[in-house]
Formats: sequence, structure tokens, C-alpha cells
Amino acid sequence: AVPTFARLKGSEEYKKIHGAIAADRSLDAQQAENVTAALFKAYAADSLTKQIDRVAIGVAPGTGERAAFAVYSPHGDRGPHFDVRVSVEQASKEPAEQNLAKAEQLQQQALAQQDSLQRGQDEPGRSGPRMA
Repeated sequence: AVPTFARLKGSEEYKKIHGAIAADRSLDAQQAENVTAALFKAYAADSLTKQIDRVAIGVAPGTGERAAFAVYSPHGDRGPHFDVRVSVEQASKEPAEQNLAKAEQLQQQALAQQDSLQRGQDEPGRSGPRMA
């Protein structure tokens, strides 16, 4: 069976990315799906980007290439701003399924790590030095 990644595609962040990318009329439906998946994978891999506040396609500073950006602004316009970006040209050619599979793996690893840290806090004697 081919995975559908329904859980990832149903997430608020994925929908936010897909809506902004699909609105860019320079990409066909498959390219938009590929760019969405690549940007979502970049978001899943970045521990500083806690959520997505804005998504845009623009010209990356320095390189001059078109890039898709997902921005997290925890304090609104004041900053700091954290972003992840992917090259639109490169990402549009990468199969969405490949990037979604990696994103799912990254999220599962993050959950396992979070669960492990939580268990360590519940059992202080096992994770830290003991007091005599």
C-alpha cells in the first residue's frame, strides 16, 4: 500500500504551506505539492521553527534564486524571526512522497526524544546525580 500521509497533510502547518504555495500560479499542481512537501520537511527538521506564521515565495537574499519561506515570528513584527526555506526550482522536482516520508520520520524522532526527556523528569534518580 502506498502511504497517503493523511496525518501530515491534515496538519495546520501543512495546510498553511500548501495554501500559500498553491496560490503561486507559476507552479502546476504537482510542482506545488512537491514544494509544499519539501518546505514541510524543512520545517519538521528545524527545532527553532515552532510553528508557521507566514509562508511566502520570493527571491532569496544573496543567491537571487526563487525560494519558498516558512516564517515563525514568536513576538510578531518585532522579531526575532526564524525561517526555513527551500529552492523552488529544486524542490519542485523532488517527489512529495519522499519528503513527506522524511518529515514523518523527523516528527516521530522528535516525539520519541520528547517522551524520553519527559520520562527522565519523572524519574529524577535515574537521570541525574544522586544526593547522599
